[in-house]
Amino acid sequence: MQYVDKHNKKLDKPKVTYFTVKDDVSLPAATGISAKIDDKGFLHVSWNPVQGASSYQVFLQARDLSEKGDGDTYVTTMRITKETKADFTEAESSADEESTFYQNKMFRSGILVDSSVNAENVYNNRLRAKGGDQSITEDMVADYVADRNTVKDVSIIVRAVKEASGDKKAEYAPLAYLNINSLLSQIPVASFTPESGYSKTTPMSHDTVKEHLTKYVSMADGSLTQGLKVLDFSKAQAYGNPDTQVITFWEVPYTVKGTILSGVVGFRHAEWSSLEDAQKSVDQATAQVVASWPKTSDLTPYTPDKNVDWHEVTKNNTVATSMPDIDKELPGIKVSGSNELVKYIAANLLVGHRVMDVSAYVNVNEADTLVQDAYREAVFQNPLLCGSQTSPDIHVDGSKVLLGVQYNSIVDELKTVDAFKKTRDGVMDLVHRYQKSAPSNPADQVKYYHDALANLVDYDYDAKESGRYIGQAVDSSVLVLLSADGKADMGNKTVCAGYAQAYQLLLQQAGIDSWYVVGLIGDTTGDSGSTRSHAWNLVNVGNGYKVVDVTWDDPEGEAPETDYLMADVNGSGEVGRRVYEDHYLPAGKLKTMVPESRIS
Repeated sequence: MQYVDKHNKKLDKPKVTYFTVKDDVSLPAATGISAKIDDKGFLHVSWNPVQGASSYQVFLQARDLSEKGDGDTYVTTMRITKETKADFTEAESSADEESTFYQNKMFRSGILVDSSVNAENVYNNRLRAKGGDQSITEDMVADYVADRNTVKDVSIIVRAVKEASGDKKAEYAPLAYLNINSLLSQIPVASFTPESGYSKTTPMSHDTVKEHLTKYVSMADGSLTQGLKVLDFSKAQAYGNPDTQVITFWEVPYTVKGTILSGVVGFRHAEWSSLEDAQKSVDQATAQVVASWPKTSDLTPYTPDKNVDWHEVTKNNTVATSMPDIDKELPGIKVSGSNELVKYIAANLLVGHRVMDVSAYVNVNEADTLVQDAYREAVFQNPLLCGSQTSPDIHVDGSKVLLGVQYNSIVDELKTVDAFKKTRDGVMDLVHRYQKSAPSNPADQVKYYHDALANLVDYDYDAKESGRYIGQAVDSSVLVLLSADGKADMGNKTVCAGYAQAYQLLLQQAGIDSWYVVGLIGDTTGDSGSTRSHAWNLVNVGNGYKVVDVTWDDPEGEAPETDYLMADVNGSGEVGRRVYEDHYLPAGKLKTMVPESRIS
């Protein structure tokens, strides 16, 4: 409609021009899209033919529509086909090809808002909480709910395509969508074995038949289900002594009903008189389980421990959000670290905190690597912590990054927060007694603690030869001090890691600039290739960092030597050839202590 002429003069009456717009897209969008899940848990998609289409593209789209989400969209191509259907029946076998632990690979990632928030983790967190793990907070054991805040908005997209021909370019129809969130709870993605559950290495006994007959299955929406194992005794494999031809063990393959997930169950001959005996017991137990099984589905939803008061179990497990006041909470204890994140982690662990918010120190994109490295340094540069901690759990929730740490479940003196605190305080009592007799000059203190440690402990040659020191060294590094003082039962022997850790503790608490380091010794020039791992200390009392190696200065049954007491890091002998690894100190910090060319 035109109101003025070309000279911008108003017309007597508006001028109307009629026209039509030709649609550039000749292919219409696909219609009649439908999706269903078959009796093995696979997805099948179909749609009506589109006139003129030569092929179809099928996509999976997942949009984050959670309250904290930013609408981030994940899209992946599922199939390109000339048919008007797409069947997704891929599976993945284990390395030994005896078992299938995963199916529906395209639904194993990108579907959940946070991949760490799912029923699997809730189940394991509850097991750990009941076992006394004080790194578990109440929100970590809350019932998992598959809703918009945990599961993305998931759709199947179908697009018709007319292939290019001659001078004509390919044509693409508008996208056609089908939301499938209602189907995600029916799509199995993996078999799940709880941290204390049954596995291939846990043979079936008379007492555990029923427990062995069900298998946990993780679903695409993050929920957890149970499926019935169907054992095929006709394919059982017998194992035994080839010389005597005596059978000691059978393995029977199984599949999980409603899936293609599979595995094997073991039967020991010592427990079962014959394979027929085992089959009879399994058949009886299966009948009982089937009688109580819901009739609606092969996979039944599972939510563990409904009757447990998880608030009561976890009420003392809180999230630390600030740097503890060490001077107030632990008077006299000093904290080491090459940066503030390391010191923050170490201080919280020292006062007994097991979960802490580290968001102020890292962003979510680099959280995993930075927090792992900082945690490792915090533990090894603060020997009161070494041996009491296991691998950390790093949890990202939106913009929040949480670090959770479990206690060592093997060593009694370190199993719980109370045990850790008792051990910590016992070690510090010993340290304070040594401090009362120590000279005032830092350089003299370096030798004083060097000689005291060499006289207190001995090298554990048996542990080194047997290989036990690989796991023992960390655990004994602090406990060796308690043992030598008669307050623990680990003996007064250790290896290089124990020496270096104990020495690090003594100097650290004396206020001396000292660091625990590891690296390679021997022919580090590469001529003979004869090198081995070792641990020692770098110490600075005002004239640069020097090497102190109490291990090598402790001859068995003799007075301490001083060959490796404040040795020059660039010396002409063996010390000058040592290679430093950045396992427990960042390379940036090591560069201020030793030549960069000697850092691996």
